Amino acid sequence: MTLYFELVSAQGASSRIALQPGLQRIRAATGDRYRIYDDVTGRTPPDIVVKRLDSHMIIGGLPGGASVELSDFYASCGVSSPCTLVVDTLVADGAGLRPQQSVEVSPSSPPLQALTDGSFVVYPPGYSGTPANAASASEGFPRAAAYAVGGLAIAALAGAGGGGGGDDAGDAPPVATPPPVATPVPPPSPPSGPVDDVAPGRPVVTSALIGDSRTPLIAGTAEAGSAVRLDVDTNRDGKADASYLTAADAGGAWRIDLATQPPASGGLPAGGLPQASATAMTATATDASQNTSEAIRFEVAVRASAPDTLVSVTAVTDDAAPRTGNVANGAATNDRTPTVSGALSEALAPGESVQVLRNGAAVGPAVTVEGGTWRLTDSEVPDGTYVYTARVLNAEGAGPASAGYTIVVDTANNRTATIESVTDNVNPNVGNIRDGGTTNDATPALAGRLSAALAPGEELQILRNDTVVGSQTQVNGTSWTFTDRLPGNGDYDYTVRVVDAAGNVGRESATYDIRAELPRATAQSAGADIVAAADPDASEPVVKEGVPLTLAELLEPAAHAFAGAAAPPTFAADGALRLLGSTDSHDSPLFSAGPLWAVGATSSPLDQLVGS
Repeated sequence: MTLYFELVSAQGASSRIALQPGLQRIRAATGDRYRIYDDVTGRTPPDIVVKRLDSHMIIGGLPGGASVELSDFYASCGVSSPCTLVVDTLVADGAGLRPQQSVEVSPSSPPLQALTDGSFVVYPPGYSGTPANAASASEGFPRAAAYAVGGLAIAALAGAGGGGGGDDAGDAPPVATPPPVATPVPPPSPPSGPVDDVAPGRPVVTSALIGDSRTPLIAGTAEAGSAVRLDVDTNRDGKADASYLTAADAGGAWRIDLATQPPASGGLPAGGLPQASATAMTATATDASQNTSEAIRFEVAVRASAPDTLVSVTAVTDDAAPRTGNVANGAATNDRTPTVSGALSEALAPGESVQVLRNGAAVGPAVTVEGGTWRLTDSEVPDGTYVYTARVLNAEGAGPASAGYTIVVDTANNRTATIESVTDNVNPNVGNIRDGGTTNDATPALAGRLSAALAPGEELQILRNDTVVGSQTQVNGTSWTFTDRLPGNGDYDYTVRVVDAAGNVGRESATYDIRAELPRATAQSAGADIVAAADPDASEPVVKEGVPLTLAELLEPAAHAFAGAAAPPTFAADGALRLLGSTDSHDSPLFSAGPLWAVGATSSPLDQLVGS
């Protein structure tokens, strides 16, 4: 079983030490809260005895012969700014062990018994926290004799003296005491025997005073068994930012590792001691008789070093048309001024900056940093393959470089394509349509060749009258085909071009010109199986009262769908359907916002089948 002493400072910092056999001295500080517990029950040992001796609190009755002195507990702390010892033991009753209500012992806790060694008991074993019951034998407080002095029960504890709770000396019957009187408590008697009033020598610091670690090991020598206190003043304002406690061993050696040991109070700045400056420190030693040495004052300097902040490159952005946005790691771009951006593992410290490198060479201008992110727009990057990395710089050097982010800058496109034929598949003139020829096919088939097979990320674009009408061509090696859908009669100029993976547009082919003269239909030739639709795939047929309209219904003004209509439907220049007398609104059930198609045995623009 291990016994622990826990300290929670007024600032909320928590630390603990494992108690060893013998007396351990810890200097009390205003606002501290203390607790002793074992690692089995998590509670205070049941035989604990708490006494006041002069200005110190003595805690005895602990397992393994351990005891604790809270030095200057009654001098450093007061009623308005107390220190507190919390006692929460397990007590036995008929049902077994049960936790008793926690008792807080502070400078305002009344003395319950005076002992012959000049100390005063403020918490006997099993104390319930009720002063009136403290002297009762039923509380389990061991004593050999008791008598009245100043209204307090004075007892001699077997083995008690000078500084710790002792073992029971038997249960001799107490001497009857008169009722308490309101006389003041006499001052404690001085301890018998010679008094040690010689302070120990100042501690000696043997560890390095200059180093690279911001949480160094501070070590040295002091009087064997003395308590060593280390105060750390990082901002050199004369006040301790953090205080540490340790004990010199039998050989006088002591050590405090700032990287692992929690402070008894306060705390170091984030990251530890400041770099490139000296931190003021003070160490004292206090012996078993509470004599404190003169302070040794020294400085610990941390060498400035290269930063350890981690950097990452997370994106490269292309803002050059036609393809803009993020360029994936390893992808191509036609932007010669890409924007590189990334993240930092922590905010930059004063004097630090981010450096971006392209293929190992620094690039500028200055990097823009906002909190944990950064960005830089590179300038005039030639065609080629590049790897971007980034790192943090300070006056001492460079931190670790990020992983690489690769892009290919490609601003040239030498790919070409040609149109070799346009085919008519509607009688009577089935076959190739010559350049400048005429067709009655609303869906002519184009075919041609490429200068080289398309690479990943490249596409072939078909343009009709300078507008891209298709990029989903059928490509087989260096051959391609595409079937168009003409919007109506007219002259159409076709060209083709290749767009590469970087977004560079290749040179357009020579123009291939055709003229469309599509057949017209009559009401008699319009079968009921031909449906009017908003697109040639008949995915959205024109309906009236939920019923798809046939071409005959659209053409016959006397038909049910057009009962009352004065004339057949007419079409605007864009192919939109209108009835005679209708307006350019959707009030008419047969108004369309765009071209309609007659879909059935053939698919043709409706205005070309009907005429206007």
